[in-house]
Amino acid sequence: MTPNLTHTSTAFCSGADDLPHQTDEGVRDAFDRYAENLVQRSATLFMTAEARQGIAALLERRDAA
Repeated sequence: MTPNLTHTSTAFCSGADDLPHQTDEGVRDAFDRYAENLVQRSATLFMTAEARQGIAALLERRDAA
C-alpha cells in the first residue's frame, strides 16, 4: 500500500486533477486485497457471546449488560 500512498501524496503536492480517482482506486485495491481477511475477522468477532448480547441489546433498545 505504500507505493499507492506515495503516488497519491506526490500527486496531491503537484496539484494533480485526477487525485480523487487515484485515491478511490487505492482504496478499492486495498479493500479487494484485504476483503476476505476482514470477512473472517468480522465473523469471528460477531460470533462471540458478548457481541450477540450487545447486538440483541441494540435491537431491543436497552442497555447492554
